[in-house]
Amino acid sequence: MKNKWLLLFIFSFRLVASAQEDEHSIFHSAQKMYESKKYTEALIEIEKCLSVKHDFDSALCLRAQLSYRTGNKNMAVSDLNLVIKENGNYFDAFYTRGIIKAEGQDYVGAMRDLNKAIELNAKNAKAFYNRALVRAYLDDYPSAIKDLNKAIEINPSYKEAFYSRGFWKEMSNDFKAAIIDYKKAVALDPGYSEAGIALAIATYRSGDKSGGCAVLQTMIDKGNTKAIEMSELFCK
Repeated sequence: MKNKWLLLFIFSFRLVASAQEDEHSIFHSAQKMYESKKYTEALIEIEKCLSVKHDFDSALCLRAQLSYRTGNKNMAVSDLNLVIKENGNYFDAFYTRGIIKAEGQDYVGAMRDLNKAIELNAKNAKAFYNRALVRAYLDDYPSAIKDLNKAIEINPSYKEAFYSRGFWKEMSNDFKAAIIDYKKAVALDPGYSEAGIALAIATYRSGDKSGGCAVLQTMIDKGNTKAIEMSELFCK
C-alpha cells in the first residue's frame, strides 16, 4: 500500500514538474521569437504559455510588448495594469508602461512609471535614458542631461545616450561639449549615421566649417548618401 501511494506521489510530482517546464519552455521560445522580431509568431506562442499559466507575470509583460509592437496598445496597457495590480514591484511592467505612455504623449504618466521603475532598479541604463527623453519633452533639459549622465555611468558604451546628450548640449549652444559626445557616439559605432551627421553640423555651427565638411567627406567616402546631401548644402 505504501508503495502504491509513493508511486502516485511521484507521478503527480512529475506531472506538475512537466507543466512548469512546459510553461517556461514556451515562454523562452516566445522570447526568442520576440528578439528575432517575429512578433506575430511570438504572440501566438505567448498565448499558449498563458493558457498553461494565466497569471505568469513575465509572460503577461511579454504579451504587452508584443501587443504594443503589433499595434494593440490598449491590450498592452491592460496586461501591464494587471501585472502591476498583482505585483507592485515589477520593474518590467512599470518600465514598459512608461515607454508606451511616453509614445502616447502622456509624459506626466510616463514620468510616474519610469520614476517607479528606477526606484525598483537603479542600475538599468535604459530606464534613465528613457526618463531623460521624457524630461526633454517636458522641456527640462538640465534634468534630462543628468539622467543621461547616469545612463552613461551605468553603461559607458551607450551610444544613443552620448548622441542624445550631445543633442541637448548643442541645443544649449554648448558646441564644444556636444562635439565631444557626438565623437564618442561615432567612436562606439562608426556606422552611426545620425551621430556622424550631428557631429558635422555641430562642428560647422561652432565656426569650424572646414572641420564639419571634413566629417561629411569621411562619411561620403564610406557611402553615406545623407552626408552627400549635407555636403552639397553646406560645403560648396
